[in-house]
Amino acid sequence: MISESYSEGRISLWKAAGKAGITYRAALEELKVRNIPFRYEKEDLDVDIQWALQEK
Repeated sequence: MISESYSEGRISLWKAAGKAGITYRAALEELKVRNIPFRYEKEDLDVDIQWALQEK
């Protein structure tokens, strides 16, 4: 299950959202609904930086 993979730290929230076919923001809402703690790892920061650089 995708939420288990995320909560166990096997995939990032970005990847979990992509696999579930939902947006990152929707994935954040699902964490809240399912009472799963939000993790923000270095990999997440790297993805955010790459996204920001592409937005220029």
